[in-house]
Amino acid sequence: MASIASIEQLILHPRTRTQLEQFLTHPTHALMLTGPMGVGLGTIARTIGHQLAGANVIYVAPTLHNKQKTTIINADDIAELGSIVRNHRDNVLVIIIDGADCAVSGVFERMLKLIEEPVPKVHYIFTAHSLQNIPATIMSRSALIKALLPIEVDCAVLYSELDSTVASQVKFMANRRPALIKRLTSDDNFFVSESGSMQIAKEFMQNAVSRRMEIIDALPDKESATSLCHDLAQLVVSLASAGRLKNSQKVASQLLLLSETADRLTNNGNLRLQLTNLAINFGA
Repeated sequence: MASIASIEQLILHPRTRTQLEQFLTHPTHALMLTGPMGVGLGTIARTIGHQLAGANVIYVAPTLHNKQKTTIINADDIAELGSIVRNHRDNVLVIIIDGADCAVSGVFERMLKLIEEPVPKVHYIFTAHSLQNIPATIMSRSALIKALLPIEVDCAVLYSELDSTVASQVKFMANRRPALIKRLTSDDNFFVSESGSMQIAKEFMQNAVSRRMEIIDALPDKESATSLCHDLAQLVVSLASAGRLKNSQKVASQLLLLSETADRLTNNGNLRLQLTNLAINFGA
């Protein structure tokens, strides 16, 4: 990924931009960035990191590990950070742990050990979509910035040169999430895949329990099931924003069910049980 010179080049909500500028003026030892998927937390973290430390940035993100058979951050990913920090003396150093909420058991203790005794000129930037997965001990030692969804007019520049039909699809699927918009407009295969996934989510939403059960039976793995939850949440939010879902209490209930289901799947909840519960109760 090409580095971004400053946060002025990012598409951000005005309040988020102000908070980031304030952080850059007076950076804390640790920062927790959170926000919805696709808002660009990793890009924001990299940009802040490079503005603070130039090229002296260490980046850690979830990867596919053969041992756990899933995309996570495990102990091996951060094993060397302790010695790097202890030996650091000169320039500002930024350590980005992107997707910290995807860490496995035991890794949070290592993260805590890194930040509980501040080292001069060393800053940590964590990103997490699900703060409930982050221990309170880490949250209490980190400043918090919530990346809000940008204003629609600011996102429009990302798909302004597209065919109107494609632009409409991208706008609906991404819903003001800059990182997702960029990927949809630059990767044809991803666009086709996401369009297909969104169509499945629409079919799930519009049909009775029997058809929903057929849809979930066809899902190959936990990742696909979690993606369905995210796509359904996107549909609910988009339709509610467009005024096509009038019952706010039902919308809130559906979003809560989808959030809880996705979290349980992420935390290795029983796949069949969680999806069956979703199929039965989503329209309730």
